[in-house]
Amino acid sequence: MNGQYAGYSQVSHSTSEFDVTELLHDGQNTLAVLVLKWCDGSYLEDQDKFRMSGIFRDVYLLKRPEQGIFDYFVTTDLRDRDGLLQVRASFFGGEVPVTASIFDMEGRPVGDCALSPLDGDERYQQYGEITVKRCALWNAEAPYLYTLVLETEHEVITDRVGFREISIRDNQVLLNGTPIKFRGVNRHDSDPVTGYTISIAQARRDLELMKRHNFNAIRTSHYPNQSFFYRMCDRYGIYVIDEMNLESHGAWEMVMSGRLPLADHIPGSDPKWREAVLARAEAMLRRDRNRPSVLIWSCGNESAGGDNLLAASGYFHTMDTRPVHYESLHQDPDYAKTSDIFSSMYWPAERLRAALEKDSSRPAISCEYAHAMGNSFGGQDVYIRLTDEVPSYQGGFIWDYIDQSIVKKDRYGKEFFAYGGDFGDDGIVDSLSRAPTAKMQEVKYLYQNLQVHVSDRTVEIVNRNLFTGSGEFACVVRLCREGVLLAEKPLETDVPPEERRTYPLPLWPESLDTEYTVAVSFRLRRDESWAKKGHEVAFGQWRGGRRAMAAHPESLLWKLCEGDIFKVNGKTPFDGRDAGDPTAIQVVEQYLNYLAFGVSNLINILEPDAMVIGGGICAQGEKLLVPLRERVRQMVYHTLFADRCRISIAQLGNSAGIIGAAGLAMV
Repeated sequence: MNGQYAGYSQVSHSTSEFDVTELLHDGQNTLAVLVLKWCDGSYLEDQDKFRMSGIFRDVYLLKRPEQGIFDYFVTTDLRDRDGLLQVRASFFGGEVPVTASIFDMEGRPVGDCALSPLDGDERYQQYGEITVKRCALWNAEAPYLYTLVLETEHEVITDRVGFREISIRDNQVLLNGTPIKFRGVNRHDSDPVTGYTISIAQARRDLELMKRHNFNAIRTSHYPNQSFFYRMCDRYGIYVIDEMNLESHGAWEMVMSGRLPLADHIPGSDPKWREAVLARAEAMLRRDRNRPSVLIWSCGNESAGGDNLLAASGYFHTMDTRPVHYESLHQDPDYAKTSDIFSSMYWPAERLRAALEKDSSRPAISCEYAHAMGNSFGGQDVYIRLTDEVPSYQGGFIWDYIDQSIVKKDRYGKEFFAYGGDFGDDGIVDSLSRAPTAKMQEVKYLYQNLQVHVSDRTVEIVNRNLFTGSGEFACVVRLCREGVLLAEKPLETDVPPEERRTYPLPLWPESLDTEYTVAVSFRLRRDESWAKKGHEVAFGQWRGGRRAMAAHPESLLWKLCEGDIFKVNGKTPFDGRDAGDPTAIQVVEQYLNYLAFGVSNLINILEPDAMVIGGGICAQGEKLLVPLRERVRQMVYHTLFADRCRISIAQLGNSAGIIGAAGLAMV
C-alpha cells in the first residue's frame, strides 16, 4: 500500500485480510498486488485441474469503525420444537455494546438480546443467546432463513441464519435428527473464458439447474468456492461439503505408482508443512462457519495421510461441531481417525456393500462416483439402490458438474473451445453455455425424491423426502395413445416423508390395440427461487399395447432397417452368407453400436417378429446370435428403464426377426 509492504498469503482460493490503516494517508492512495506464479504452496495446490495464474477473486478495501466487531460466530441448537441461537463476538479497538436481533422471513421480530462479557474464552469476549419458539428448521427441501442483525453504536451487520443441527449417531450423519442422503455432485469454479472467476449470475445458473435436476449437495472440489456461493446455497437449499484448498496430486501419484515412499509424501508428517496446512484449514473455517449450508468440513483431496492432516482435522473439531471428511486414507490406514466418515472414490457398489458389511462403524459416502467424462456416465442406479438398502451408506457426489474447457486459438488465430485429450470434458453440464447434457436427464430421474411405480390401474408412491410430504406437490395423471394426449386428471396424494402408499389411477386405457402410456407427474404447486410453478420434480410411466413398426415409417429404427446402414458393397450382409461371415457380424455390431448412442433412452425390446432385416438370416439366426447375445443383454440391463424391458432372448433364434428382436425402440 503506497509502496509499503502490507502482507502475503499463499492460500489462493480463500480470503486473506490485511490491516492497512497505518499505511494510508490523506488524498490518493495506491494499492498494488504482486502475484507470484510459483511458491512452496504450489505443492499443496496441485489439484487435478487447469493451472491459471493471476487475480481471480475480488480485491477491495473495507472501511470499518475504529471500535467494532472483529469477528462473530453463530451456532444453533435445537431444544424440542424451539431453536437456540448463540452468538459470540470478538472486537478490535476495545469492546463495544452489541445488541443481537432476529427476524423471520416476513420481517417480523422473533427475539433479541444484549451480548454480555464472556469469561474463559480466549477467542471471544462477548456472548448472547436468543430462543425462537417453534422455529422453522433449515434443510435442502425447505431452506428457511432468519435474518440476524448485530448492532453497535457505529455499525449494523446483517446476516442470514438457519436453525439446523448436524450430528453423527448410530453410524449415520443426521440433519435435525434425521439421517440424510447426499444426492450430490463435485463442482469446480470453471469457465472457458473467465477461468476460475465465476460471477453471481453463473453461480445462480449452476444452482438453479442443480435444484431443477434434484441435486441436494455439492462438494467444493478441491478448494473453497467464492464466499457469495455459500450464501446462495443457504438460500436455494444445498448441502455443502466445504473442502479446504489442499491437494498434492503429483506426490500422491508418485506414491500410488511406487516411485515415492509413503513416508516422504507431502505434506505427510513433516513438521515444516504443519503451519501451511493449518493456515488453509483456518482460512476456510473462519470464513464459512456461519453458513447453515456447510454441513461437513473436508481436509482436502488426494494427499494421503499424516500428522499434518490429522492436525487439520483436530483443528476443525476444536473450533466447531461439524463432522470432518477426508478420503485419501486407504493407502494410509494408520490415520483413519482423520475422518469421521468412511469415504471412497469410484468403488463398485458391491465392493462398498462388502466393506460396510465388514465394518459399518462410520457413515459412508462416495465423495466421487459415476465419472461423467465424455459419454461414459452410467451405472449410477446401483448406488441409489445401495443408499436404500444399507443405512450407513449415505450417497455420493458425481464427478463432476461442468466440462472443463478453455478458449484457445488455432494456427490461423481463430478462437475455439479446447476439449478432449488433456482437456477435461468430464461434466454433466456443457461449459460453453452451462447447459445440461443428455446425462443430466438420467441424474434427474435417479435423484428424484418421489419414486413413482405405475402398474395395472394403480400407482405406488415412495416418498424419499425427509421432511416434505407428497401433498406439497401437484400430481397429474396423463393418458396418451401413440404419443397423443387423450386425457389428463389430477390425483391428490398424501404420502408422509419416508413412507409409501398406493392409489387407484383416475385414467387407464380401455383397450390395448396400439401403444398407450400412463404417466404420473409431480410438479411444483408454487413458484420457488429455482423454478416456476408447474416444474416437474418426479415422474413415473407405464407403457403397454403393441407398436407396429410398419405403421411408423418415420421412426428411426424403420429407416435404419430400410436404409443403407446394413449394406456392404451394395448388398445386405445376410444375402446368401453364412452367419459366421465376419462381414455379417461386423455390420450387426455396427447396428448395435449405433443404437447404443441412445442407451439412456432405451425402454423396450421389440417382439421377435416386429422387424425383418434383409431376409436370408432365418436359417443361420441362432449361430449369428451367439456372439451377440451377451452384448444385447449388457445393453439392455444397463439402461435406465431396464426394469420395464420385455426381454425375448430365448425367442431370438426362432424367426426371421432375429435382429429385430435385438433392436431397441427409442423414445
